[in-house]
Amino acid sequence: MCKICNNETISLTINGINYDKCNTCGFLAKQDMHILSSSDEYNRYLLHDNDDSLEYFNYQEKFYFMIKDYLKGNILDYGCGNNHILVNVMEKYGIKSNYYDLYFYKETNYEKDLCQAIILEEVIEHLKDPIKTLSHLLSLLNNGGNLIIRTRFVKDEIPHNWWYLRDSTHISFFSIETFKFLCAKFNLKIIYCNMTDVIILQKE
Repeated sequence: MCKICNNETISLTINGINYDKCNTCGFLAKQDMHILSSSDEYNRYLLHDNDDSLEYFNYQEKFYFMIKDYLKGNILDYGCGNNHILVNVMEKYGIKSNYYDLYFYKETNYEKDLCQAIILEEVIEHLKDPIKTLSHLLSLLNNGGNLIIRTRFVKDEIPHNWWYLRDSTHISFFSIETFKFLCAKFNLKIIYCNMTDVIILQKE
């Protein structure tokens, strides 16, 4: 069953990895047998040794300029990684934000205030239970607040050489139709989408 819409899925095998594909909402999920343990996932994240480089800072800065008009009030960067570079970029431009990461900043008290913007930058593809996490985050978002998501959108035809599948920690892949379903489920609306890897959903 689809983890997003609970409809039937079909099984696909891509480069020896099994996935469940939903033809209703377009969601693609790596099957549980291929999902890393928490310790293996953590060790994989430790290999992200370029996170504090100037090149990565510039990459995050470009993302900031893409979303800056949708940032307001109390901001949360959820899944910020081990160096919270996007937070540092926002601070450079005078914007303060809270941050949280399951492995690197788990003790951050990110739930103390409601948010006007929550950022999931290259996070949602790592979620084992997207509906549970999104439900929780939306409970922290004010009406009129923005959920800013960056993830590569999956298409109907999935190339076997798609680089986004090669990361062993990537387990959940969203299409535009998936986000439309989430909008209907959670009373959201799409206020920006570049049709490739960035979508912004507003809580109504």
